[in-house]
Amino acid sequence: MSLTETLVKTITLGNGSELKLYDRSQKIAGDRWRVSLIARMEVPISCMTSAEAGRVSATADEIKSALGTYAVFEHKSERNFVAEKKKDEIFNGLCDSFLKSSLSYLSHCEFPARFIVKSYKTYIKKTILSGIGK
Repeated sequence: MSLTETLVKTITLGNGSELKLYDRSQKIAGDRWRVSLIARMEVPISCMTSAEAGRVSATADEIKSALGTYAVFEHKSERNFVAEKKKDEIFNGLCDSFLKSSLSYLSHCEFPARFIVKSYKTYIKKTILSGIGK
């Protein structure tokens, strides 16, 4: 079964990033739904300075080579077995809860660079671990 995402809202944050909220809800049985919110933000690697790249002992080009043009922040919230008549109410609640708890964090001026550093560190760990398993 393929999952479809519908863009519900785009929010331009104070740090210039764009946060996009998607509805990935799907019917699972009868009038029951899996209600899914996907919050996604593409953080351009180009916003990172060489000083920030130095935190992970890498150049901006090395980070871009590893991660691509963007580091993608993604958060998923779900509720299972939701009655169809409650679907929209539950989805809106997931959106409100996520925005209330995360908007100031994601809007912070240092979030993009810090997220790129974290993503690169995660990439390096996965690369090392996959080399150990071979």
